[in-house]
Amino acid sequence: MNDPNNKYNDKQAPAFFNYHEFLVPPEAVSASTLVSQVSPSEKEQPHELSLVVNHFPNVYAPIESTLYKDTRIVRIPRAYHEMDYSYMIPQFSLYTPGEEPAAVLGEPTLGCFDWQVFSTVSKTPLVPSLLSASEVEDIVKRVNAFLADAFSLNSKWTWVDNMVDFFTGTLYSRFWGWLVSEPFTKRQVQKLDEYVEHLNETFLSKRHPLLRLIAPRESGFLSLDFQIPKPSD
Repeated sequence: MNDPNNKYNDKQAPAFFNYHEFLVPPEAVSASTLVSQVSPSEKEQPHELSLVVNHFPNVYAPIESTLYKDTRIVRIPRAYHEMDYSYMIPQFSLYTPGEEPAAVLGEPTLGCFDWQVFSTVSKTPLVPSLLSASEVEDIVKRVNAFLADAFSLNSKWTWVDNMVDFFTGTLYSRFWGWLVSEPFTKRQVQKLDEYVEHLNETFLSKRHPLLRLIAPRESGFLSLDFQIPKPSD
């Protein structure tokens, strides 16, 4: 029954989804591009399969480079429900990529769009082909901890930096930070950069040489980006 008194009283929160993915409508995907789990006879018939675009060009590499041609980017979105003031303190989703509550699930079928291989589900090439779900969760938790510490509104060191900067007319941040010591937030972000660098060295020696975590400041803290080898069929 459509009761107008209850129409806007639904307290159910919307399901979380990765806003860095989008669907290619069926009419944009030629049946001839489907490359797995579809029989030759089915390829000739109309279909209703939408590909999930969930990896993107490597914007961190020069477009003319071999690295750009051989790699893609998987993005983990910001999460605004993890803590207070998360619009000011960057935090990233702890859901396994492709397993968010509103993810597209099911039996995957591969297909090509824009000269790249995608599937009909939200599952990305990152997990489990390159990293396990627990490894990704551990990495995101570590990154979130660094960021929570760096941008905390309650940190006494942040308050000290801000107050001294205010009373010195920004001379403190412009000169003291340049000559002696960076402000607390910058020091903490530098620790995060060092963690990312160490992690990438581990990837290089023990995992795929093209696997890499991009330092969050390079994405403007808008997403946590993993560089992955270009998927193939």
